[in-house]
Amino acid sequence: MRKLLLKGSSGLLLFSILFLFCCNNEENKDVSIFQDLDGPYLGQKPPGRTPEIFAPDIISTGLGNGHIYFINEGREVYFNNHLINPHYVSLFFYSHMKDGKWTEPVEVPLKRLVYHRPAVNPDGSKLFCISSTAAGISEEKSKQTNLYCAEKTEAGWSELKKVDVGDDFPYSFSQTSMAANGNIYFQTGYRINGHEDIFMAEYIDGRYRKPVRLGDAINTPGHELHPFIALDESYLIFDAAREGGFGKNDLYISFKKRDGEWTKAVNMGQIINSERDERWATVSSDGKYLFFISYPLDRSSGLPDKEMTLTEFRDYVASYKNGSSIIYWVDAGIIDELKQKQGL
Repeated sequence: MRKLLLKGSSGLLLFSILFLFCCNNEENKDVSIFQDLDGPYLGQKPPGRTPEIFAPDIISTGLGNGHIYFINEGREVYFNNHLINPHYVSLFFYSHMKDGKWTEPVEVPLKRLVYHRPAVNPDGSKLFCISSTAAGISEEKSKQTNLYCAEKTEAGWSELKKVDVGDDFPYSFSQTSMAANGNIYFQTGYRINGHEDIFMAEYIDGRYRKPVRLGDAINTPGHELHPFIALDESYLIFDAAREGGFGKNDLYISFKKRDGEWTKAVNMGQIINSERDERWATVSSDGKYLFFISYPLDRSSGLPDKEMTLTEFRDYVASYKNGSSIIYWVDAGIIDELKQKQGL
């Protein structure tokens, strides 16, 4: 079981904001960090069957970490960083290998505080996000979050357009994942039912059909969150807080059987899950590595007992050790092991 030791009791509510006050040469330092990275997956040593922190103090930093998407055999990456206080602001970044080195991550041009929960499809050609306040949404429907999509062109990303799933779908969209055939899986329903389920919309002849709720093998009266669908739709990973779990939220997995039905979702086990809060799973497009986020249950201070200089404090705030969310990765072979245990 993975543990992150935290000492002390005073809360640091402004971790992420304070990160902005790091040394004046921080930007140049970041550039040199990425330009010095060699090889796929930011040149990080591949993990085994035990989850490890991914790229500590490079990608996993003192900023809040969100979804991470590796495509093109680990040579391109999209990832979230966010600030929590005083307002929630999430930025989506992109980096890729060029001449054997990694480029400095640049922000994907999404309108801040308007578009949220960005995700990319397996080949990086489409970007999905949600919004309740995008242009054209009336005030009375501002609580209804709709799904938007942009396509990548030689000139950059196209304009975001609302995804049409018909006028009679009553639920809001949230986190979305796309299979290789274009089918999308997403969480929805909170504002209608008080809980969230996972739905799927088929992509047929260039358009989406009305979304359908996945069955009770996956959904419960609780919250099923942040789905990730395999490229071939052979498995679905999501997070949920269920009785008998290891922490607040655990990662669960369901496999699609030959008859098209889904197996009853099972906890991915104590190798993946812990007493912490595990969320936001993705698998690299080459199928090699599972990535996920782990939150501490108690974000109390991990400050050392001794007095600190201002520089030491700034370095601490900028570090993944400050109690923020952390990105882990693990060999995706664990998915095949779980499938075999179910006799599939």
